[in-house]
Amino acid sequence: MTTLTTAFTDGENFDSFHPLVDEWTVWYDSPSKKVTEQNWMANIKKAADFQTLEDFWSVLNNIPGVNQIPVGANYHVFKNGIKPMWEDPANTKGGRLSVTFNKSAGDTIQNLWFRALAVIVGSDLSIENVCGAVFSNRKVSYRISLWLRNYETKDANVDIA
Repeated sequence: MTTLTTAFTDGENFDSFHPLVDEWTVWYDSPSKKVTEQNWMANIKKAADFQTLEDFWSVLNNIPGVNQIPVGANYHVFKNGIKPMWEDPANTKGGRLSVTFNKSAGDTIQNLWFRALAVIVGSDLSIENVCGAVFSNRKVSYRISLWLRNYETKDANVDIA
């Protein structure tokens, strides 16, 4: 009989991982007065890739919280191979669903961002129409957006919302 070592039986040496349906990439961009539409992609940096639930939490627990990034900065979490720009072929026919939160949301905003990501990356069904999610820290508000592959799939988009 084979015994499986899990994180619960040995937190240091376990061999149980939980693969995600899709691989994901975390991108970050910080505010810069020199960013233009033409050089925007040069300002965005790839921070990490993950493909298991364990890697997902490891990445999120080792980057600054969303309420700690500078005003004007953004986190982008997109399916691997899709760049967080409207010109990417996966996004050209898409749109986004956005929710804006007052800065008084404070620490709650981190929990809301985690929950949004957990839904899209941790789903046991691949949410085909979702390309990624973006967190934006702005002067007077926070914004969480889901980027959708095709704005014409209204039923699927309503289900996502």
